[in-house]
Amino acid sequence: MARYAPAAAADAYRRAAQAARLSSSVTPGARSFYLEALGDAEFLAGRPSEAATAYLEALRGVRGQPLREAHLALKQTLLEQRRGHYSNALRRASLGLRALNDAVGPEAGAVRAGLQVRYASCRVNQGRYADARRWAERGLAEAEAAHELKAQAQAHAVLHLVEVWSGVPEGEQHGETALRIFEQLGDLTGQAHMLNNLAARRFYAGHWSDALQMFAQAAESFRRVGDATNAANADYNRADVLVRQGRSDEALPLLQDTLRVARAVGDEDLVALVRKEIGRAQSRAGDVPGGLTLLEEARAELARLREPQEVVDADIASAEAHLLAGRPEHALALIEGALAEAAAIHAATLLPPAYRVQAAALFAMGDIAQARTALAEGLRQSSSPGVAHERGFLLAVAARVARHDEDSDAAQLEQEADDALQSLGVVRVPLAEFAN
Repeated sequence: MARYAPAAAADAYRRAAQAARLSSSVTPGARSFYLEALGDAEFLAGRPSEAATAYLEALRGVRGQPLREAHLALKQTLLEQRRGHYSNALRRASLGLRALNDAVGPEAGAVRAGLQVRYASCRVNQGRYADARRWAERGLAEAEAAHELKAQAQAHAVLHLVEVWSGVPEGEQHGETALRIFEQLGDLTGQAHMLNNLAARRFYAGHWSDALQMFAQAAESFRRVGDATNAANADYNRADVLVRQGRSDEALPLLQDTLRVARAVGDEDLVALVRKEIGRAQSRAGDVPGGLTLLEEARAELARLREPQEVVDADIASAEAHLLAGRPEHALALIEGALAEAAAIHAATLLPPAYRVQAAALFAMGDIAQARTALAEGLRQSSSPGVAHERGFLLAVAARVARHDEDSDAAQLEQEADDALQSLGVVRVPLAEFAN
C-alpha cells in the first residue's frame, strides 16, 4: 500500500490547491504552501512535469521573500537534477543562492547549505569532481555553522561519491558519517541513498556479493517509502553488477523493468544509463550488433546530458563489443580516446577497464610488447583498494599473454586470475578468447 500513498496525497493536495486558488481570503503566500505540498507529492509519485508546474506557481506567490524563494529553488534544483537536466538544476541553485545574498541567521544558512550541496551533487553528475568537492566542503561548513544536520549528511554523502568516483580509498568515512546522521534524524530516504552509495564503494573495492545485497536492500527501502524512481536507480546498479559478472540472462529482465519505470517518470538520465547497460549486456550475451546500436544511442544521449564519465564508460563498452566481434582495430581506436578522456576528467574507476580492453585489443593484433605495457599500467591503476574491481579481469588477460609467450609464470597468473574472478562471482569473462 505504501507505494501508492504519494499519488493519493497528490490528489488531495491538488484539490486543496484548487480550493485555495478560488478563495479570496487565501493570500498568494499562503497558497504557495499548498502548491509546494502538491509539488512534493507529485515529485514522489514520479510525475516530474506536474511537480515542476506546482513549484513554479508556488514560487510566483513568494516573490520578495528571500527564504521562501530559496527554499523553493532548492526543490526545483532537486527536481531538475532528477530529470537529468543538470544545467537547469545549476541555474535554479544559483538563483536560490542569489536570493539569499543578504539573508543572515541559521534558517538562511540551512537553506544556503542545502543549495550548495545540491550544486555539488550536480557537478558530480557532470564529472566535475574537483568543483563538486569545493561546493560540498563549502556546504558542509555552512551546514555546521547553522547546526543543520540534514545538509551536513548530504554534504558528507556528496564527498563520499566524489571519492568513490575518484578512486580515493579514504572516502568510506564520509559515507559512514552521512549514514549515521541520517539514522540519527530517522530519515529513511537518506539512509536508503547512503546504502546505495556505500554499495557502490563495495563494488569498486571488489566486494561484489556485498554490493549486490546492499543494492537490493536500498531498492526495497526506497519502495517502502514510495520512491519508485530511486528504487529503479538501485535496481539499475544491481543489474550493472550482474552484467559485469557475466549473468546477462538475469540482468536483462531487471534492466527492462527499470527502463519502464525510468520512462514513466521522465528520468532521461536513467533511461540513457539503462540503455547503455542493456547494450553492454546484449553484446556480452552474443548480440553485438544490437548491443552496439544501443550503446551508440545511449552515448549520444549521455553526451547531450553532459555526463562525461558515463560517455567514457559507453565508449569502453563499445570497444569491448568490437573486440568480442573480432574487430580489435576498431576496439583500439575507440579505447585510446576513452583512455585520454578518462584521464582528463580524473575518472580513476574507468582507467583499469580501459587498459584491460586496450591490452586485449593489442594482443589480438599481435602487438605483445604494447599489450604488456597496457596491462602493467592497468594493474598499477587497480592496485588501490578503491578500484580493485578490475584486477581479476586484467590478470586474466595477462595470463593469456603469458601463456602465448610460454612464460614460466603463466600458470600462476591463471590461478591468481581464477581466484580473483571467483571472489567477484564472475561466470564469464567478457573477451572473445575467454568465451565458452
